[in-house]
Amino acid sequence: ISIPNGVTAINKGPFQNCGKLKEIEWGGVTEIGYAAFEGCYLLTSVEVPEGVTSIGDSAFSVCHNLASITIPEGVTSIGDSTFSGCVNLTSVTIPNSVTSIGASAFSGCNMTELVIPDSVTHIGDSAFSNCSSLTSVTLPKGITFIADSLFYECNSLKSIIIPKGVTFIGNEAFYNCTNLTSVTIPESVTSIGKSAFTFCKSLTSITIPEGVEVLASNIFNNCSNLKSIIIPRSLKFVEHSAFYKCLESGKVCYKGTAE
Repeated sequence: ISIPNGVTAINKGPFQNCGKLKEIEWGGVTEIGYAAFEGCYLLTSVEVPEGVTSIGDSAFSVCHNLASITIPEGVTSIGDSTFSGCVNLTSVTIPNSVTSIGASAFSGCNMTELVIPDSVTHIGDSAFSNCSSLTSVTLPKGITFIADSLFYECNSLKSIIIPKGVTFIGNEAFYNCTNLTSVTIPESVTSIGKSAFTFCKSLTSITIPEGVEVLASNIFNNCSNLKSIIIPRSLKFVEHSAFYKCLESGKVCYKGTAE
């Protein structure tokens, strides 16, 4: 398809489910809107043109054969579910201009490595959930929370360093990351959500930072190889099933007193 030079915005699914569409000539487009190319399953490669500043919700979702995407400098936001279900998307470069990545933006994609630039300050819920091939992630320094289900069932993810400044790790953030062996939680974290590390069966040790007062329900449920956990003096309450089927032959080190 060739988009005329006079068209600057593509809005609300004009090419949704165009199953035979293989190539796009962009013309003068500066805005790619909601579901613009959703379900165009014969698209294999997309080069977003210079001048585009935002890529809308579901713009390329379930483009099953999309293997590569070029996002230019100047794009500031990637919407909700933008590339969700692009199961053959194995490589993506996020430019330094991007500040926001929406919920489920890359859910179900298959990139193996991901570097999120420090320009990004917001990452929505489930943004990288079910990315089953993802082994390595570099998170930006400017985020203040890890969203709910952010890496849900990323079962190839091996290690994660949570940036200093993050205060909250959301519910099910690393649920069923079965190959996760190392998590570095900074001292800035004061709250960790329910089931945050459930079924992280390769995790062997973890240190909970000072300031955390509650270990939420199911937080380490079925972390069957977790042998050592260091708990801060600030801890006041442990909710149900927090350590279900873990620490069976390990130890808990509590930094506080019996009082």
